[in-house]
Amino acid sequence: MIHPFQQIVYCGDQHQGKLAFLFAASGAWIYSFNAADGSFLCRWSHTTIQDGGENSATIHDTQSRDSEEGGPDRPGKRRKLIDVGGDSESTSTEIVVDKSNQPSKKQKAEISPAPAIIKLTATPNGRHLVAVTGEDKCIRVLKVLADGGLDQLSKRPMPKKPCSIAFVADGSIILCADKFGDVYALPLLMSETDGKPISCSLPSTSATSTEEPKSTPFIPSANEFTVHTKRNQQALKNQQKVTAKVTLKKNLEFEHQLLLGHVSLLADLACVTLSAEELGAMSPRSYILTSDRDEHIRVSRGLPQTHIIEGYCLEHTEFVSKLCIPPWNQQSLVSGGGDDYLILWDWLNGAVRQKMDLKNEVLKVHQQAGRSTLGADQQSDTPDGSISVAVSGIWAFEILGRSGSEPKGDFIIACEGLSAMIIFSSNTDGLLEHRETLRTEGNVIDVAILPGRQAILYSIDNLHKSNSTNAVESTGQRPVVGSYSYSSALDKWEKNSGGDIVAAAISEWAAGQESYSPDQSCQSATVSDLLYNTDRLRKRGQYDD
Repeated sequence: MIHPFQQIVYCGDQHQGKLAFLFAASGAWIYSFNAADGSFLCRWSHTTIQDGGENSATIHDTQSRDSEEGGPDRPGKRRKLIDVGGDSESTSTEIVVDKSNQPSKKQKAEISPAPAIIKLTATPNGRHLVAVTGEDKCIRVLKVLADGGLDQLSKRPMPKKPCSIAFVADGSIILCADKFGDVYALPLLMSETDGKPISCSLPSTSATSTEEPKSTPFIPSANEFTVHTKRNQQALKNQQKVTAKVTLKKNLEFEHQLLLGHVSLLADLACVTLSAEELGAMSPRSYILTSDRDEHIRVSRGLPQTHIIEGYCLEHTEFVSKLCIPPWNQQSLVSGGGDDYLILWDWLNGAVRQKMDLKNEVLKVHQQAGRSTLGADQQSDTPDGSISVAVSGIWAFEILGRSGSEPKGDFIIACEGLSAMIIFSSNTDGLLEHRETLRTEGNVIDVAILPGRQAILYSIDNLHKSNSTNAVESTGQRPVVGSYSYSSALDKWEKNSGGDIVAAAISEWAAGQESYSPDQSCQSATVSDLLYNTDRLRKRGQYDD
């Protein structure tokens, strides 16, 4: 059984009618599957070539290292082991450490595990994937090949770790929100010859400066009158020896534009374009919506007027982790995060249309599982140890109706550490109604919508117990993906439909793979850190308004 899929994406070319694919990120790997039958096609990682073989950057032994250590035939070091048994007659022993077969420091650096993929998004036309790797903070643009393979076109390291990715309407520009609170615009495609964008509508102000960082005098903020302890006095003396410091901030070496910024950690990003008819104006206009840890949702104009703030949506009392604008009504917004409820907005006017209780549905799932409060294997931020809500995903599922009928759809809600998906439907007035709660085989990590088939695939945490983010499942094997399909005849979601074929094929393939090894999948983060990081946005301790 492999590492759970932390990201799963449907990718199909809507214009060319080509074969559709499912891409799933597991640790540092992206696996490609046929979206029609779930058959495995290939895998990709930035340390391997397309077919899964080793890259040219594999480990090579270097003669220079051998010469520095006296060559490969140099005898190993002798280390004396001190006897700790207290026996005066016992003699110390020596062991010989043979270093001839041990990897050098350079080799150890080369064989370090690849950084895990924390975000995976497909462009609107389905021809490219954008992957974000966490430890190196890189945005990687991958071309989707005809056979389901992937070819990396560009790699762009960002100053801070990206937390959300979106696209403008035509998919030519990437919008990237990072942990520092900034939103950048990057061209999707780069030239193969000189690394410059081949088609980008970014203003000329995006050009970066090439000046070298200048040294500035370093003046400690402390002095001998404010420092009293011996240790701090010594630290002050060491600081006073430093005559200058150099600004280490490195300019980005690719075209970009800083669009806007928050004074708080960003959590999610959405981009939408409203038609002239929807706005009652002469021309269409695009908007960028951003949410942060400090309960704010900001509405800004799109390119090239992102400096203009249209308004705010202020009603949340906890972090806002997810934003969702449904395609059937783009003037509506559903947001959720650390609060016990979802909010339906008229976001253009900053008005709350509806609040929907979410915690009650979460409690029902735990009560059906035989637990109404957290066990010893879970953590809680509430004083009484009750269950807290952390929305990890909101997806809009458009229901295909008869021609001429009003478009409608469902909102699929996933909460961190919950083995269920909560479904809210949109009625004729555009308000939310709880339709049903879909139980799953394990905690839901991500959801992919299969357009045209009225079905969804969801990735499952097959390593932890249901409704827990810490306790490890020790018995049995769970599937890595599951599926539900919407029945228009019954007006409900059901398990027995075409999506099960794809889910069963992927899970059967995953069961035959090598067992998960943290050292081979992730660089520094554990599995829990990779799968469950939404509730970390919650502020610790008591904060006054």
